[in-house]
Amino acid sequence: MRRFVSVALALVMSLCVSVPAFAADSPITAAPAAETVMPPTRLITKVLNQTNTADTVRVTAQPENGNYLRFYYRNDTEYKCTVYLLKVDGSSQTIAGAMSVAGNSQGQAIFFSVNAGSGTYKIRVENTENGGLVSGLTSLAQYHTLSDMEASSAGAVSPDLSGMPDSQLAYVDIYTAPPEAQQAILNARARIIYGNQAWTVNGAVSVFDGETGKVEALPEFSDVFPGWSLFEIRAAASGDPEIIASAIRLTLSGGVSPDYVPPTASGVTRKDNMIDFTEEGRLTTDFAASVPFTELTGNGNTVGIGAITDPCEGARYNLSISSGTAQIGWKPDLKAGQAVTFIAAEGRHYSVRGSVFSQEYEGHYVVQVTEDLNAFK
Repeated sequence: MRRFVSVALALVMSLCVSVPAFAADSPITAAPAAETVMPPTRLITKVLNQTNTADTVRVTAQPENGNYLRFYYRNDTEYKCTVYLLKVDGSSQTIAGAMSVAGNSQGQAIFFSVNAGSGTYKIRVENTENGGLVSGLTSLAQYHTLSDMEASSAGAVSPDLSGMPDSQLAYVDIYTAPPEAQQAILNARARIIYGNQAWTVNGAVSVFDGETGKVEALPEFSDVFPGWSLFEIRAAASGDPEIIASAIRLTLSGGVSPDYVPPTASGVTRKDNMIDFTEEGRLTTDFAASVPFTELTGNGNTVGIGAITDPCEGARYNLSISSGTAQIGWKPDLKAGQAVTFIAAEGRHYSVRGSVFSQEYEGHYVVQVTEDLNAFK
């Protein structure tokens, strides 16, 4: 018998992500080709042979057949493709699941939600490597349970998610995942949000470039990580299942207040107690284990925080800003002469953490904290 890929992957692929446009390359990876077998077809089986993008016909799942949908693609070209399971509602389409399938390989992924069995779906395959040929076989099957899926493919079901990469695990629907998986999902999200994607909350944090004098607005957290909750991710840091469960319940009930509402600048300059000091930037390679290297209490004015020295030409570092317990911004890949800026509300407490990309850079930054952005020019 050929072993069906672990249904841990199936769980990981239970995406409930809805985005406004199709990404050029999905963060979801297909199951390894060597362990994949084509599922028995109940809804779709279709040979595709088109340029750039190919769609199947629409099909409607039947509630009596279950809420687990498995979509499959065998890629007969040498080019990487992204495969989407699209949920269709009239003229609108949302992505129920997605996977990337390398050239001359095959992959499968699972979508589950409590109402999956009553939706209308189709499969879309895009050549995301060069926009060229799409050629292969795709299939969509429906099941009552994961056990049905196991039996149909003569495989083994494993609840272990520990081997899944963050790019898959983080996109599991936290609200339908079993409690024992929620900690792992939120931990994966924490690692991703402090990666190479900058973000802020309600426009709180920007970046000032001393060389050009320009201010760059950072993208909103809710835009780059739709459906994710900083409140839940913070709760996961406790490692306490009760705290995590409580945070999720609060989110679902609408009981979570906005993480941060930026103040309006006072416009009053007070030279006698103007925020202006330097700090040794205790930046390490392990951001998760880092502690704030500087703290301040706001005056109601804009504050800039950034390195004025660096260990060598081309060195880069990352900064995170928090107000109380709320994270309000993350900016990776900063260089000396750039600063994160935000309005520091009167009397409000702020803290700053950071990280570097190499151990040789640790302890070699001097960071300026000031209301005078000219310090970075």
